[in-house]
Amino acid sequence: MKILVADDSPFILSIISEILENMGHKVIQAEDGIKALEEIFKDPPDIIILDVIMPYMTGYQVSRVVKSDNIIKDIPIIILTSKSDAADRFWGYTVGADYYIVKDENLEVIGEKLKEIIPKLNPPKNKKILKRNYSPLNILSKVNELLDKKLYELTILNKIGELVAEITDYQKIMENLGDLLSNLLDYSFFSIITFEEAKVDVNTIVKETISSTYYERIRNDIIQKISKTEKSDIREYIIGDNYFIDSNSDDNFPKDHIHIKIIGKNKEVSGIILLGSTKQKKFSTEEKNMLQTISNYSFLVVQSAKLYATVQKLSIIDPLTQLYNHGFIIKRLEEEFKQAERYGRELSIIMADIDFFKKVNDTYGHQTGDYVLKIVARIMQESVREIDIVGRYGGEEFLLILPETGKKNTRIIAERIRQRIENQKFSQFLSAFSITISLGVAEYEKKLKLPSELIKKADTALYKAKEEGRNRVIVL
Repeated sequence: MKILVADDSPFILSIISEILENMGHKVIQAEDGIKALEEIFKDPPDIIILDVIMPYMTGYQVSRVVKSDNIIKDIPIIILTSKSDAADRFWGYTVGADYYIVKDENLEVIGEKLKEIIPKLNPPKNKKILKRNYSPLNILSKVNELLDKKLYELTILNKIGELVAEITDYQKIMENLGDLLSNLLDYSFFSIITFEEAKVDVNTIVKETISSTYYERIRNDIIQKISKTEKSDIREYIIGDNYFIDSNSDDNFPKDHIHIKIIGKNKEVSGIILLGSTKQKKFSTEEKNMLQTISNYSFLVVQSAKLYATVQKLSIIDPLTQLYNHGFIIKRLEEEFKQAERYGRELSIIMADIDFFKKVNDTYGHQTGDYVLKIVARIMQESVREIDIVGRYGGEEFLLILPETGKKNTRIIAERIRQRIENQKFSQFLSAFSITISLGVAEYEKKLKLPSELIKKADTALYKAKEEGRNRVIVL
């Protein structure tokens, strides 16, 4: 094999060359970084051995230039240096070295290491020899171009990193990322597609009005292709296109799109970043490379925001019923109580308790009891407005908060819930059975000074409903 050795020490250069020649390799020598790159570009070797400290350009810089060139980037590189600190070793591998050898006073040790390492390397089999005669000025120009590119990329990545400040707001993260990308790429819509277990989650930002029909065609086509080849267990699609602007115009549809796979653990696809454009102009190679560069970092920021949102949700949601938990429902009642107190707004609450729930558990088992709680929770959620707040107060007891609602209308809602639950047939695993529920309604009054007093009032109404025979609504 042809091996290029670059070292500013004539002694080391001759010793290493002799070792390699005795192994049967052809050696090209270079005494500095510029000379090394001239030789590499002129006639690419099979392997490159670089000292770190050299005149004009360090071995790290030479390695960085080699790895940035599509023609020679696959040539194996061995860093040979006296620098043994962990940080130096880390940087050597970061800039593209395949092996990092620390110089030893005993050069025989270096020879043994080279004999061990070189057979393990895989030089490019079909090298492209273009005989590129780069002058030192051309090489320095190439280095400066590379540095400018890296500075540009780092500036963009830093801007993306600044989005972490908005990590508490997933929608804000998406909007800000979309704004940043619009300064770099000319796109019409931008999607983050994530794969989680057997689910696909899609969220989209649209910069201009486009046809949803064509957007969906592209999006679903890409998801299906990925799912067929690498995600065969996908069963559920969560399409969160709440930022999508619909248009019935089929003339204004995406003419071109880029999709970048995000590779996660075990080399599996964990997500896709998708950009589409309605412009006649196709995405350039430079634009595609730009998206490739920033995709992983962008995806990480978005995923972090999603994770934060999930953790926040878990902290306020009852895992069984998916209603708000006790702590959050009390907190929301305190907020609504203050609003009613300050602005004289109407406020009512409902305390509800499933009748003879212990009998359900004793007769049918706790699994069926959990099933009943889920159905009851769903009925309650479906029976109220979006501004109303439903929570699991504890066990089989529920608390509903109805802002800007008097007790007359609250009674109607409570009665609707009671009737729906009475008519609901429960048939999990067994023959169908029915249950009933008792509900107590209480309205805010100026004489009430604390939220706990309003709860006590509703609790008293609920207790009265139980005393009077259950399966009824009592208003106080």
